[in-house]
Amino acid sequence: IKMPFMDGIELSGLVREELPDIKIVLITGYSEFEYAQKAIRLGVAEYLLKPVTEHSLGNALTSVRELLEEDERKNTLLEYYATEMNELKDAERQRFFEAVVYDELQTNEIIIMAHKNDIDISAEGYIVMLLQVYNDSIEEADYSEKIVKYNEWMQDYFKGDNRALLFKNGPDSHAVVVKAESEQHGYSLCGDISLALATHAREHGVHYFIACGGAVGRLGDMRKAYRTASQAYSYRYMLV
Repeated sequence: IKMPFMDGIELSGLVREELPDIKIVLITGYSEFEYAQKAIRLGVAEYLLKPVTEHSLGNALTSVRELLEEDERKNTLLEYYATEMNELKDAERQRFFEAVVYDELQTNEIIIMAHKNDIDISAEGYIVMLLQVYNDSIEEADYSEKIVKYNEWMQDYFKGDNRALLFKNGPDSHAVVVKAESEQHGYSLCGDISLALATHAREHGVHYFIACGGAVGRLGDMRKAYRTASQAYSYRYMLV
């Protein structure tokens, strides 16, 4: 408890600030209730008075181990629920995209779906881009690693860019919905996004194909924007 420059209670407080999940056991010869109160407020796991027997120390360490195991179980459960929620959110987001480009939805229906899924879809116009990334490597592990790393970069890139929305477009491609202020602005954004995607594809050692569709001015015309992008995307099979 009492040490030069800083006592054990103060040290415990500083340690808990930096490492809030740490378990602290205080062993002291001071039995004053004031020290015990301070230790309890700090969340000290065990407060042992000297002389400490092997039995009491063993019990204290067993108790600390049980606390750590309980924390681990709680953290595992929280991580599981967080993963489940993210997967559910991703699935709902994907269903939104598929409904917008495949179903005949009215503008108000799209707005309601977007609001429900916390998707900012408001813009003056829209352009759909389709992207496929692939690798010529015959090594499956090398192929997967490069594609995964590129996809992770792409997810981060679009999370920080409110000018466009990224969606899956089948098992091996993605769709980007560009939100434009005007047709010219939309195609300018497509150029910027294409450049970023292409630059990082080369940096990750993967090949790419990007197709850009026509601009539309209404959410209800998103199917048309997607259809024109799909037509351009189909030409990838004709390019060497």
